[in-house]
Amino acid sequence: MEKEVTKKPRGKAYIFLDIDGVLNSDDWYHYYWENDLKYTNKEYNIDFRAVERINRLVEATGAEIVLSSSWRFDMDATKLRLSRTGLKYEISKKLPGCEFGVNAPTRGELIAEYTKNQKCRQYVILDDDNDMTDEQKENHFIKIDPFVGITDSDIDKAIEILSRKPEKKSKV
Repeated sequence: MEKEVTKKPRGKAYIFLDIDGVLNSDDWYHYYWENDLKYTNKEYNIDFRAVERINRLVEATGAEIVLSSSWRFDMDATKLRLSRTGLKYEISKKLPGCEFGVNAPTRGELIAEYTKNQKCRQYVILDDDNDMTDEQKENHFIKIDPFVGITDSDIDKAIEILSRKPEKKSKV
């Protein structure tokens, strides 16, 4: 029986989390094979070191994790794999939307709609793709290098973003 993730974050701040290029990377795959981890209980596609960093981010900020990755289309399997890799916090939310193609909204547009509906101005986006809005790129987005994956420096920046006092929206 797999151990359930039991800790729940405290706040109304969000971490929009991508997986490919963030929680796995070229660096991870090299590490995995060089250290012969294929015969361990480690998940092949998720870097446990990156998961430890996400735990640190949630512990420092109390933010909730919203899965923005394409892995969100199989939430049960994704939650189980992240739990097996050491994620201590529940992922109870996922970014809606499953349209693909030329006219489909970008991930940034989906996140903008989600934060608007949730009335949330405290959030950070951790992604290796940069299809975000200009406002997100300026205030909420950390572009992760997919060759390296998420780093301690990225987590420090995310903590800084989530620790800022949100600016009041002007009524125009």
